[in-house]
Amino acid sequence: ACVAPVLSPQDAKSADHIRYRKIWQDENGVTLAAPAPRFSTYSPPRASIPERDADRAAILAWANNDQGPKK
Repeated sequence: ACVAPVLSPQDAKSADHIRYRKIWQDENGVTLAAPAPRFSTYSPPRASIPERDADRAAILAWANNDQGPKK
């Protein structure tokens, strides 16, 4: 049987085989899962994390539109 210990998220992040596979990436102090599946050494660029409330005005304008969303 194939068995392995169950690790906490922090312990798993620091495990050698997880670090080698680059499963987790840190961006601006936030830990994110890397894109999957990865079939080669190519790693697509990660989209940036949007700023908080960056789209608030557009969302409120859309929500307050009596016509509803444009189709």
